[in-house]
Amino acid sequence: ANAEACHLIGVLRFQEGKPGEAVAAFEQALRADPGNAKMLANLGAALLVLGRIEPAIAALERAIAVAPETPQLLNNLGTAYRQAGRLDDAVSACRRAVAVFPDESAAHGNLASALLALGRQDDALEAAERAFALSPADADVQNTLGSALIACQRSDDAIALLAGTVSQSPDFAEAARNLALALQDSCRYEEAAARYAAIVERWPEDSGAWAGLGRTRR
Repeated sequence: ANAEACHLIGVLRFQEGKPGEAVAAFEQALRADPGNAKMLANLGAALLVLGRIEPAIAALERAIAVAPETPQLLNNLGTAYRQAGRLDDAVSACRRAVAVFPDESAAHGNLASALLALGRQDDALEAAERAFALSPADADVQNTLGSALIACQRSDDAIALLAGTVSQSPDFAEAARNLALALQDSCRYEEAAARYAAIVERWPEDSGAWAGLGRTRR
């Protein structure tokens, strides 16, 4: 089959929320055009969504070898490294993305997440603040900054920020959980418990919220 036609089918399946079918289409496309960076990048992104981290890393590293200065590729590779526990590699990839595209908020946000995972809170906060300066209305960026503020024991600032995030993006479970955590860290236990209770009612599989609810109910 024509490689580009298969690739287009993969893109459509991915947009439809069918990453498994997308992976099959991308792999078929790559059999005809094995060095295509765009196809490798999309394969890596779909594998990431499926939680197939090591194959995602392999595809993204192959794509980077062909197109080494592509910010989205570097961002996705940094995310994959972080999920694989390769935190130093994650920071390195994210720093490369920031260097190539310093005005891309996602690159700074991913760098902040990688630095947080390494326990480098102050550096993470600096990166998160840069992301926020570039995209202050982006809910993901707000949540990353909120996480960094919590890690730096600035819970009141995190509450002020994340309350707006949760209000504007009520389906953002991670932001809702971070807001509850910030309230908990500020010893506002009753408010935190109410937030955790609302989360587990809506997302009963959220183990972090259940744990928080247990800690804050008195």
